[in-house]
Amino acid sequence: MRSAEAMPWRRLLPSKFHGCLIGSAVGGALGVIFKGVSFEDLEREPWPLELFDGRYTGGVKTMIRVAESLIGYHGCKGSRAEGPVQPPIIDLNRIGGLLIGPMRSTSRICDEPQGMEEFKMEFKGRSLSGGGIVVAVTPLGLLYYDDPEMIRGIFYRSGLASHLDELTKEGAVIQAYAVASSIRRTPWDRGDPVDLVEEVEALTGHPLYRDKLKIVRRFLKSTPDKKEIVRMLGNSMEAPRSVPTAIYCALSGKEGFEAAVSHVVRLGGDADVTAALTGAISGALRCLEDIPYRWRAKLWNIEYLSDLADKLLKAKVNHRP
Repeated sequence: MRSAEAMPWRRLLPSKFHGCLIGSAVGGALGVIFKGVSFEDLEREPWPLELFDGRYTGGVKTMIRVAESLIGYHGCKGSRAEGPVQPPIIDLNRIGGLLIGPMRSTSRICDEPQGMEEFKMEFKGRSLSGGGIVVAVTPLGLLYYDDPEMIRGIFYRSGLASHLDELTKEGAVIQAYAVASSIRRTPWDRGDPVDLVEEVEALTGHPLYRDKLKIVRRFLKSTPDKKEIVRMLGNSMEAPRSVPTAIYCALSGKEGFEAAVSHVVRLGGDADVTAALTGAISGALRCLEDIPYRWRAKLWNIEYLSDLADKLLKAKVNHRP
């Protein structure tokens, strides 16, 4: 990897970390307004974004717990080669509709395989292919932005991954990859956004996601309408129909954060999930300052999210090889 002097984006890391976490929370809160509404209905009768009230979604609450866990233990290793690693503990008990139990009220993000049976996750009336967990892995993309291969190893060893279907696990990893790749770019980078998609695509071997990312690349070179985006990429909470959509909207919003999240929420569907994913990527790419102040001012407890971002960055700096 090149020296820090050759990487101007390193000077922007605090703003990028803040932008990612706060961007995800802002996106989720905006998306709730449009959740369950079809894009056709939104085209007939546009809803104002200013209905935004700044509340955290379930996925964002879980993201906060993941960040707290990683901060508490300064990250965890994807390998046991360096000796035993104390696993971070995350309290997900009844957060955002998640039920954790029955053996403990806390779960372990990183643990030995035999410990996984202690972690049981059930969605109240939801499929395990839901997008809340995909939103929650955002902090892994921050903490391991310069070592994306660690993301997969850590997530697949985690309690969060142990009861998810394969498509959801792969979607979560791809979302974290997209966050990591966005961190490593300057917000004024005039390069082709397709390059970022190709970088993420190279890190997954799953045929479904590779096909979806190829569609994202094609859409970035054209101007698809909402109907085609929803048909080809999706607008629902399932990872294969939310993560590629978020990557596309985040990168197609050349005017910035507001354009990116405005685009994705007007696709309707499970907009609380797709907008939280889009907000994380766009915030990581564009930095905190690009998120409109009028939205930041309404966000619940933004100071705590800022503190988490600072602590994640400190944990990263303290453990950089």
